[in-house]
Amino acid sequence: MMNAMSADPKNVGGHNLVQKLYESDKVNSVTGYAFALLAFDTKKYEIPVESKWNRVALVEALLNNQHTDGGWTYNSSGSKDSASSVDVTGMVLSALAPYQERSDVKPAIQKAVAYLYNEQLQNGGFSADGQENSNSTAQAIIGLSLVKDVDQNRLHKAMQNLLSYQLSNGEFKWLPSDQNGNGMATEQALLALLQFKEMGKSIYDWSNVDAGDVIKPKPIEEPEKVVEPENNVVEKEVTEEPKEQNQVQQETKDENLKVVVDNEPVKNKKIGNGNSLPKTGASSHSAATEVGMGVLCIASAYVLWRRKAA
Repeated sequence: MMNAMSADPKNVGGHNLVQKLYESDKVNSVTGYAFALLAFDTKKYEIPVESKWNRVALVEALLNNQHTDGGWTYNSSGSKDSASSVDVTGMVLSALAPYQERSDVKPAIQKAVAYLYNEQLQNGGFSADGQENSNSTAQAIIGLSLVKDVDQNRLHKAMQNLLSYQLSNGEFKWLPSDQNGNGMATEQALLALLQFKEMGKSIYDWSNVDAGDVIKPKPIEEPEKVVEPENNVVEKEVTEEPKEQNQVQQETKDENLKVVVDNEPVKNKKIGNGNSLPKTGASSHSAATEVGMGVLCIASAYVLWRRKAA
């Protein structure tokens, strides 16, 4: 997060957060090991060999806590014969991905992938404690997208399932039966979409990103005011509409009004390494109808005004 904000985690109000992390006594869970390793690798920070939590120690801690079924759970003190968690396994895969060619890490990742394949539901989704949900599916997608030679059919099926959780307003819901969106579900789904798009290149790796490359929000422009005093027309604000894929062309004449709506569907664009996001099944017909009616109303008002002025 600090890197995304163009901030230096080694100097936050005079505090070195990287140092505090590798000297911490509170890194004591599987997710703690995974997130610490991810944090160190965001900018390839140099960690002292003698530190309590260097990369070797974190990788070793993760490998030592792998369950017999191939996955991981949050608690590092539990029995290795207990059932693993899809969510935690996905997180650990994300952390171990940069080390997957190491002789001790490679077999662990293969076992974890086999575990996720075994846990995948018939519809492509994943569950936690017997409850199918979008968060588990998102974490599985993030982890699997970073593994070499992953089964693309399974991965695409998981993504298709995740997209079924998206609501019309863009949010993602947590459970299939939910009617409203969920903040955490939306955040994790967005990360999964980004990681699926990057395919193999970790979204947590900021080592090649400079502070100047971070996208900054554009300033809000003042709307242009159009004044027509001769006809006593009230001032109206006109904002420039963004160029969309669905273009609306309007041709008007005093005697002949013609409205043309070009509703060309957006084709599945290729992403990442050639993969494309699965179709969601959403129709663009309703959107085109609303746009067309809006243009028709504006054009009709324009013609009536011209006739009245004449």
